[in-house]
Formats: sequence, C-alpha cells, structure tokens
Amino acid sequence: MKEVKGCWTDVAQSYSLAFDIKKIMLGLGAVVGAFLWVTVAAYAYDAVGGACDKARGLADLDLYRWFTLTGAAEVARGVVSMGNPFAFELKHAVAAIIFDAGLFAIWAYFGGSICRLSALEYGRDEIPAMGEGMAYARRKFSAYLFTPLAPFFGILGFSICLLALGLLGRIPYVGPVILALGHFGVPFLAAPIAFMAVLGIISFGLMAPAVSVDGKDAFEGWSRAFGYLIWSPGRFFAYSTVGLLAGAAAILVGALFCETAIAASVKCVALGLGCSGEWFAYDWRGHCPCACAAGCSSALQVPSGAAGMNSAASLAFFVFMMMRAAVAGFAVAYYFSCNSVIYLLMRKAVDRVDIKEICDLEEADELARETSLPAPPMIGVEGADDAAADQPGAQQKPASDGEMPGNPEAKDGQ
Repeated sequence: MKEVKGCWTDVAQSYSLAFDIKKIMLGLGAVVGAFLWVTVAAYAYDAVGGACDKARGLADLDLYRWFTLTGAAEVARGVVSMGNPFAFELKHAVAAIIFDAGLFAIWAYFGGSICRLSALEYGRDEIPAMGEGMAYARRKFSAYLFTPLAPFFGILGFSICLLALGLLGRIPYVGPVILALGHFGVPFLAAPIAFMAVLGIISFGLMAPAVSVDGKDAFEGWSRAFGYLIWSPGRFFAYSTVGLLAGAAAILVGALFCETAIAASVKCVALGLGCSGEWFAYDWRGHCPCACAAGCSSALQVPSGAAGMNSAASLAFFVFMMMRAAVAGFAVAYYFSCNSVIYLLMRKAVDRVDIKEICDLEEADELARETSLPAPPMIGVEGADDAAADQPGAQQKPASDGEMPGNPEAKDGQ
C-alpha cells in the first residue's frame, strides 16, 4: 500500500491492499465455500419440503452462474429469502438459522484471514504470508464465528419471548386477555430486536477486523463494532461512503478489463477460424455454454459440432470462468480489506490508539509465561518440601547457631 496518512485517503486507497494474489485466493475460497454450502443446504431444504420456493433455484450445481451479472443477482435474492428466519413458518426459521450459521462459519475463516493480512500490511507495513493469516483465523475461529452470531442470538432470544406471547394467546378464554395485556411489554422486547438487527447489519464489516486487530473475543468484538458506530456515526458513514465509491470503481474497472479480454478473445479467435459468426456463445450477462452452431470455413478443417471444437469450447469456458472468478475474489478481498482500514481509523479516532498497535498472539503468550508466578509450596503435605527445593531459585533455610548446614542431626548431637 502507498504511504499511510491515517485519514480518509487511506480508505480510498484500500483497493491496493485487496489487489494481492493471497487475498484474492482467499476471497475466491470464500465464494466457492459459500457456493458448496448454499447448494447442499438448498438441496436438503427442498427435500424436507421447505416453504421458500427460491431454494429450488439455489439447488443448482453451477458455480459459473455465481460469476455472472444476472446469476449473481438471482443467487443474492435466493440467499436473502432463504436466510430470513422471519419469512415463513417455524420450520423455515430453524432451517434459516442453520443456513446462516453455516455461511457465517465460512466467511469467518476466510474473511478473518483476509482481515489479519490487511491489518498487518496496513498497520505495520509488513508483507505477511498467507499461512500466517490462515493460522491466526484458525486459532481465533470461535471469536470470528460468534462475534456476528452474538447479536443474532440476542435477536433470537427476544423473538422467543414474543413467540411465547403468541403461544399463550392460543389458550382458550384467557388467551386473548394475556395477549392484550402482554402487548404493553412488547415495545421492550421488539426495540432490542430492531436495535441489534439494524446496528448489526450496519457494523457487520467491523466485527472481523476487531478480532484480527485487537484479538478480541466474541462479546468484545461485536460490542466494539457497535460502540464505534454509536460514538462516531458521522465518521463511520463518511469512511464507508468513500470505501463504497472506491470499491465500486475498482470492481467496475476489474470487470471491464475481464469482459474486454473475454470479448476480444472470442472475436479474434472467430476471425481466425473463419466463422460466419461467433464460434463461442458469449454473453457478458449470462453463461458461455458451448461452441456455436455457426459454420466454420475450411481454414482449419474443423467442422461445426465436432468433438475437437466442443472440447476447445469447454476449455475456453473454464478459462473465462477463472477470469470472472478473479474479479469475484477481488470483490470479497476488497470488502474485508477496506473494513480493516476503516476499523483501524475508527479505533484511532475514538480510542486514541495508534494504527501500528496490532495484537500479536505469540508475544501475548510469551508475556503471559514470563509474568506467571510459580505455585506456592504446600507446607505440611508429604513431598511438597522436596518439590519446592527442586524448583529453580529455591533457597535453603539459613543455619542457626550450632547447626551445620545440610546436617539436621548436628544440633541434636550437641
């Protein structure tokens, strides 16, 4: 990254942090992991007769659809609908909680790794290896996972209270009375749900950096993300706006570069083959299925629909998919990298902590070992005195008058 200035310009330049092969590969891993989980969960959900009709569209083992414009929009709508626990009946709510927990687990590992790498590179001007970020994410995986889930569990707890009120309302005769009187307490149960839901969605991007930068546990991670948003909302929204605009521009440039390269490849190869049209069914909004039916001339003696042409089209399809996958990986890497920069700047403004102050778990463990005191000896317990004498730095009792050191019988013999 360029020179760190500690202001909003660092957010605008955070694309340079994401433009790293290590972070792009981790971002792509997050996309592939989410694809596999969504596909398996959608199959299981449809098998048990879930009420969300969009789950059938997600149960499609087609990764390339996730890298297209129309396909990504369709997948996003399906994921939001299937992951909303309040959309349908109770069975759907249980399935949605499991579905969301799986997604959180995938994004916790890959997103935490990206945040750790970005924090070290931005804060300490280091170039850490991919394994360093992944090792940190594995060690703090529970914190990464439960930091966004902690508000979710709070929402679930208050929702169960409201659910209990509805169940009590089903009691004959007295149920309507309980339901009517219980609504006097509904605002005290619904307000925390709205508070945690709104602030959790807005400050979601700061939760993983809180664990990556400060080594916080789940409770401190989400509470610090909430705190920065509450104590400095103007600064947070200003940084987020800059990051959103810079990220949209960077991703747009990357997508245009990718699509231009694909289109140029398709057109130029078609001219070389002497095709009357495109040799490859290319559509930048959708899929690239196979070789076109447009006839080729006898320039290469490859007839239309031959096995060789279909194999070439399949290989080109794979190459084009990898090019679009790189853009998707960059988008994920940018999201976590940009939020890591925003978190460090928010911490500097609110807590007055320097950007270079980043938690090092190995140093913390070493300091804990150095400052730990040995256990005191257990006086009167058989074998305790010998164990205490064997400890480093143990001193013998000074000899009194007439007593020879190391000979306790000398005093009795006098």
